[in-house]
Amino acid sequence: MVQKEWDMQSLSDVFLQTVRSYGIKEVSLEQYEAVCKKIIRFSSEKGFRTYYQGLRADYDAWIDEKIRNQSICYEYGRFQHRVIRMMESLAETGQTDFSSRFYSPREYVVSGQSGELIEKALDYHSLKGESRTEMSTVMRHFFKYAEDKAETDGVKVTDDLLMDFFVEVLPKTNKGSMGRSLRTIKYLSVYLKNNSNSDLVLDFTQLNAIKFLMNRSI
Repeated sequence: MVQKEWDMQSLSDVFLQTVRSYGIKEVSLEQYEAVCKKIIRFSSEKGFRTYYQGLRADYDAWIDEKIRNQSICYEYGRFQHRVIRMMESLAETGQTDFSSRFYSPREYVVSGQSGELIEKALDYHSLKGESRTEMSTVMRHFFKYAEDKAETDGVKVTDDLLMDFFVEVLPKTNKGSMGRSLRTIKYLSVYLKNNSNSDLVLDFTQLNAIKFLMNRSI
């Protein structure tokens, strides 16, 4: 949950102070400053002058697209993923997380069939580095949920199953990262739809996490 309402410029300033205090070299600090400016501009273009919970998911998706179309190199994209992740941790916890990643890709153990499908979905979207690790974790979470519910390794992915996972499970386990979790569901549904899964009809790419959950609570 967001600790307080952060003006994006103020968030950037405090973030850079923590980075400097952490001991990052001045030449590297300039790179952090440049990415922070990009993030502020990106947020402004989205219509937000203050931090919002879906910012990281939106920015990650934008960076992944730039990596895919080779507008930026993979290494620079990975660095930008790291900066937005660190800014998110500051905004939502009050502390800048300097660790390399949040999740273990093996946190949820699934069947070999589901694991193979997950890898294909990640490859389909050309995901690498931290983005791949995080998307893999959410996908494994979903398939662990689906396998436990079906009591079998073979999972038939349907709109209802994805929606139940998003509505019933993620708000309890991933409350602070719903935007990123929804992005994972979008990636998975797109891959399945484009690979002959006729059981999926809904367009999850049009689903907005915050608006949807707010409407569900009314």
